[in-house]
Amino acid sequence: MIRNPQTISTSVAVFRVDDIVLAVGLPAPTRLKIDVDGAGLEIIRGSLNSPKSVNELVVEYKPESKN
Repeated sequence: MIRNPQTISTSVAVFRVDDIVLAVGLPAPTRLKIDVDGAGLEIIRGSLNSPKSVNELVVEYKPESKN
């Protein structure tokens, strides 16, 4: 049992799919799964070139989400 909960902060590295493909020399993705709790549209908008090669896309959608 947690009696005195405290706020925990965590840093998370964030990269655009396009930047990772270029920096690491990966082939452009053909499948993309996005599960980011409501930020899926922002992820897609931040990937300008990668969606051109994607032929399968799975995005989690929650109708009660604010986004």
